[in-house]
Amino acid sequence: MVNATVTYYLLVAATVAASYRASAARILGVFPHHGYSHHMVFLPYLRTLADRGHDVHVISNFDSSHPRITDISVAGFMPMSNNNVTFPDSAGRFGVVGALTDMFELYGLAETTEGVFDAPAVRSLLDDRTASFDLVIAEHFNSELPLGFAAKYRAPFILLSSCPLTPWTMSLVGQPQQIAYRPSVFSGLPERMDLGQRLTNTAVAVVSGAVFRFMNRPWSQRTLRKRMGLDVSLDELASNVSLVLVNTHWSLNGVSPAMAAVKEIGGMHVIPPKQLPVVSTYKI
Repeated sequence: MVNATVTYYLLVAATVAASYRASAARILGVFPHHGYSHHMVFLPYLRTLADRGHDVHVISNFDSSHPRITDISVAGFMPMSNNNVTFPDSAGRFGVVGALTDMFELYGLAETTEGVFDAPAVRSLLDDRTASFDLVIAEHFNSELPLGFAAKYRAPFILLSSCPLTPWTMSLVGQPQQIAYRPSVFSGLPERMDLGQRLTNTAVAVVSGAVFRFMNRPWSQRTLRKRMGLDVSLDELASNVSLVLVNTHWSLNGVSPAMAAVKEIGGMHVIPPKQLPVVSTYKI
């Protein structure tokens, strides 16, 4: 009799739990980088979260074009370079010198993201003491200013990468760089490298990671202190990332072991093709 009663109450509890509707999360996406080629990779993910009932707010330079996403626009508060990059300007710059050139350019681009704090919509959000978020989603590229929002709202955060993982993103989750047989993202080297190319690959990975570690991250930390009043260690804060989603796929980027916190999402931005209209043929 006792067993029957216990079983009954367990079944009732299980039924109630199964029928209980999960509450939606308040999610803040922070994407200050002005490159649309990056943002277009993340938009389908953000739209899908909104489609599934979550309350999504997005700080970016672009319109999400979704009725359930609240756009917090920073357009006009940082320079835009869409469709203004000529191919020769970025061609042939590989190796250590090319990596240094790229890193200094990325540092300059990172400085432009400070304009996010000049946007009235962002200032209004930061001044709202009642605002809270359950999750922060941000791109991890040339600037770590988005991590300040995770610190302010004391929310877990997910980092996205629109390109193969950079050395400074790998270091956050203990992802091995495997530089002996995997070309660094800034190296421009082939998958099959000879000894000289492997030495170059090692130098590129070390140099690019060091530039970010000693230039980009300290700048982000100073800016967060000045703009948000946050006295945080980005070394410690960034390493608390819950998940890293990277726009790669083994079919294009090769097979390699990955840490549990790293998930490949290559092709996430590819929209299923629309069905072609039915065309009837008539004999003339």
